[in-house]
Amino acid sequence: MEKLPNNKYWLDQIIKRLGIDGEVKNYQVRYKFIKNTEKLKYLVVKVKFIGFSVKMKIF
Repeated sequence: MEKLPNNKYWLDQIIKRLGIDGEVKNYQVRYKFIKNTEKLKYLVVKVKFIGFSVKMKIF
């Protein structure tokens, strides 16, 4: 299995893609693998800012 970037990397990618300068309260990264394998299917990144939240699925 190839080494995946850390969760902070995915947070930075979401913030850069959205172009948001808000303060991050909390974030969560969930990895979804193909059943019975170690191959990554997609991941879900949830970021909670002050006043709103963003949820993105990355394939």
